[in-house]
Amino acid sequence: MNPIATIVFIVSALIFNAGVAKADDLKVGIIDLQYLLEKSDAGKKARAQLLEDFNKKNKEFQTEELSIKKSQEEYMKKKPALSEKAQKEQETKLQEKYVKHMESKQRAQEELKKKEQDMVTPIMRKIREKIPELAKKKGYSLVIDKNESLVFYFQEKDDLTEEVLKSLN
Repeated sequence: MNPIATIVFIVSALIFNAGVAKADDLKVGIIDLQYLLEKSDAGKKARAQLLEDFNKKNKEFQTEELSIKKSQEEYMKKKPALSEKAQKEQETKLQEKYVKHMESKQRAQEELKKKEQDMVTPIMRKIREKIPELAKKKGYSLVIDKNESLVFYFQEKDDLTEEVLKSLN
């Protein structure tokens, strides 16, 4: 073996051994943020409120859609007897009613999305406060979300989700 190859081999071995020593010190925990949002008391309460709001709005929109459909059916029955001008006026009214309905539906979806964000943000803040507390207590160097990272494998013993859930509730 030539001297340069020997030096490269020795340096590589030292770097590899130093990396292994550091890896032994590294303890990685796994967390499931989505699960925590779904199972925490605050998350369940937020979900229930959002579902109630969604169902209420959905019922209003269904009623409005039935009204639009009924208006269209009535128009179709009367259409043969109407003048061309009256037909265009009715069609314009129906189109305006439909567009107004769709705009209202879009606004409601945006409002629900904002409300969801407003409700989830404080829960996430609390979760993000609990994770470091637990990680420090348990000696973890790193905690990652198993749904957001490229986590291909982890040992169940490193999953801190249930412990964080207990500390949240």
